[in-house]
Amino acid sequence: MSGGVDSAACLDFYLSTGRTSEALHVTYGQPAARQELLSARSIAAYYRVPFRALRLEGAVPKRSGEIPGRNAFLLAAGLMEVQDSVSVISLGLHGMSDYPDCSKEFLEHVQFIAESATARKIRIAAPFIDWSKSEVYRYCLERRVPLELTHSCEAADRPCGVCASCMDREALDASWPR
Repeated sequence: MSGGVDSAACLDFYLSTGRTSEALHVTYGQPAARQELLSARSIAAYYRVPFRALRLEGAVPKRSGEIPGRNAFLLAAGLMEVQDSVSVISLGLHGMSDYPDCSKEFLEHVQFIAESATARKIRIAAPFIDWSKSEVYRYCLERRVPLELTHSCEAADRPCGVCASCMDREALDASWPR
């Protein structure tokens, strides 16, 4: 759980299907780490699901924009932390993204890695992989996902207004008035 719109929607989705869920947040040296952690913790508390936080920072400071290998890294961290009762690890990915690790091909590859790296059958899922960001946002509004608890800026703990995530969120807020 990053603390953003997509991960909040993903948690709501699984809970709406009756699945027992938990949230794992990974701090990996991202610029907005403090606020992402606070948002992820708040969303997990809102939904009353167990929350765990993991800190695995690299030697190189991360920047906003594409972070090569980010979703593969998050998946690997999830596999390392998975509890015996878990059968699905879900990523809040949506389709129509320019990032290569937000695609169906990426999901197929990481499913193979998960099967190769563990003795258990763990399915890797992304329920919104065929949806646009706008469709995920509409889902959040219809389901009353607590968007006010989410953090969308990838550059800082406060919305910078200029990064891709801030601009996406501003456009979505304008397109879908509450």
